[in-house]
Amino acid sequence: MSLDVSIVNVALPAIGAALGMTVVGLAWVGTAYQVTFGGFQLGAGRPTDVLGRRRLFQAGLVVFTAGSLLAGMAARPWLLLAARALQGVGAAILVPAELSLLTAMFTEPAAYRRAFGWWSAMGAVGAAGGVVLGGLIVELLSWPWIFLINVPIGIAGLMAGGRLLPGDDARSPAAARSRLDLPGIVTGTGALLLLVYVVTVAAERRLDAFAGLLGGLAVLPIAIGNLLVSHFAVPRALARLGPRTVLTLGMGFMALGLALLSRMPVDADFVTDYLPGALLFAVGLPAVFVGSTLPAVKAVAEHETCVVSGLVNTAQRIGAGLGVAVLAALAEQHTNASSGPEAVSLHEGYRLTFLAAAAIALAGLMVGLWLVRRGRNAVGAGRRGSGEDRARDPFLRLRARLVTGGWSEAFLHVRPNGKEAMANRVLL
Repeated sequence: MSLDVSIVNVALPAIGAALGMTVVGLAWVGTAYQVTFGGFQLGAGRPTDVLGRRRLFQAGLVVFTAGSLLAGMAARPWLLLAARALQGVGAAILVPAELSLLTAMFTEPAAYRRAFGWWSAMGAVGAAGGVVLGGLIVELLSWPWIFLINVPIGIAGLMAGGRLLPGDDARSPAAARSRLDLPGIVTGTGALLLLVYVVTVAAERRLDAFAGLLGGLAVLPIAIGNLLVSHFAVPRALARLGPRTVLTLGMGFMALGLALLSRMPVDADFVTDYLPGALLFAVGLPAVFVGSTLPAVKAVAEHETCVVSGLVNTAQRIGAGLGVAVLAALAEQHTNASSGPEAVSLHEGYRLTFLAAAAIALAGLMVGLWLVRRGRNAVGAGRRGSGEDRARDPFLRLRARLVTGGWSEAFLHVRPNGKEAMANRVLL
């Protein structure tokens, strides 16, 4: 899905010229997708658990492909925006089903860790690769093809999915007893749509496609490093250290990388000034993503993975949007308050942003160290004491509530059934 976003960003100038759209209208080409994508994920999770992951995966692929076809054929701005919103709905249905299918297809721990690492790396690869691919498509063909290229891919995915993906026929008794709470889904999704809209609009206040193209090319080292780390390092680290330690190490690498990036001068050199910090960030990013997502998905029963996946992805999307909005506002305020030359003022604003981001990552590192220590103490106490003693761990109680329905009964409707012990096994 990050591939689609980055491709579209590169094509915005061509879209604006062809359809006569203003800068504000072009911003909505991205916003319409982001709002529905972020707002519908949690609402799509529960129906996927109840109705079947393969069935909903195929349904989401149909919706996304239809939206792509409509976007490529759009001759008016309103039709393009509607098609982009439809694409977002399809993507929101796809993501929870993807993680659930990944869990079902790769049951052996080592294979699952490798598959999850590759899945997590695709985000960074798509973000950088989409910039290059989008530029080539617009230059060699025309802007509608950035959407139309999804149509044959979607059709191929539907044909292959029917043969390769595990079926939905065999359902556990717990899954069979599950039900949909339509009022809860409607109200919860509506609230999320409003929240995601506010966050997305705040994060997309400026539109600069040319800067986006150069920025995309600049993150290619991050994408390559992310891919290598996800394939070779993260699965081994998960097996030896566990997700909490991997998450904590990732926050440390990200904090150090961001701190180095904050030291770049105005006339920074790509190799000596930018690349070291970018590569450290590339090492930390997949470790943080996998270390925070994998435990949540593995800590619940199979028939609950979709709703938890939707919850985790929604939280990550909202958090990323809020972070971009706050840091961008900080940079803009500092830049506007500066009385020096424009380049120097802009540089100081971004320097402050990198420092603030490094401070956030450092805070995450501190929390991670605390959790690792708490986890080791809980394991030791568990070996010496009873399960009742372990149940008094506040972190485990919080996680157990999250995975057993404490987050929102309107979405989960799951009775407590011993998942505290499951959370203990997976997270510690």
